[in-house]
Amino acid sequence: MKQENFLYTLAVLNTTLTGDDSSQVICGDTHKEIDKQDFPENICLLNPSYFAQGKGLIFVDETLSRMEKGYGAVLIQENAGSGQGGVYSKNILKKNTLVASIHMPADLFKGKISVSVQTAIYLFKVNRPHEEDDVVTFIDFSEDGYSRQNRKRSAQEANLRNTDHALQRYDEVCAICLGKKPKTDYYTEANGKVIKDTITLNGNDWTFNQHKKIDITPTEEDFKKTIANYLAWKASAILKGQVSDNV
Repeated sequence: MKQENFLYTLAVLNTTLTGDDSSQVICGDTHKEIDKQDFPENICLLNPSYFAQGKGLIFVDETLSRMEKGYGAVLIQENAGSGQGGVYSKNILKKNTLVASIHMPADLFKGKISVSVQTAIYLFKVNRPHEEDDVVTFIDFSEDGYSRQNRKRSAQEANLRNTDHALQRYDEVCAICLGKKPKTDYYTEANGKVIKDTITLNGNDWTFNQHKKIDITPTEEDFKKTIANYLAWKASAILKGQVSDNV
């Protein structure tokens, strides 16, 4: 069986087993069989293979280039946007605007794949070139309200449990990305979970952590802890006769 036929069979079986009979799966080469006239969609959701060129961004670049308007969201290995996306990340910004970058939970695929993969969702506005002064919304969504386990014989309800207002958290992130007023405040600029910043046009600084500001200014509490640690050390040393009490 040819590779493309094998993948087609797996895709059809997957949609059948999950009960998604509405999915339209086409066996063929998208480069040859699909053009803009046959691709009028204005919303695109992608979860490309991380092993493809540009950590999967080759698929994102190709898909967005076929759209004339709308938005595209991609769940992808986060480092694809931190310099490992090759020429594709730069090409994407030439034609599309990065609207938001969402840092996803580290255990998002727990039990699904053999290794831990840090992922992110990158949201693009299609057919509008990114400009240097465009502000991107970065969200730390590492705490999404779900608890995940890896019990092989358990149902999904046991492996994925809503333990901390997960639905409200997801609604809030959607509102932030859409420019609407959130009903909750789990993710704000005040608590450091949201950062609004610009990016370069090189396609190598799309991740939340690259824009996170770390304040290293000592606080009064830091000073108190340092003094307390010193006094504790000195008292111990005096009792042991290692130093005199006038040091």
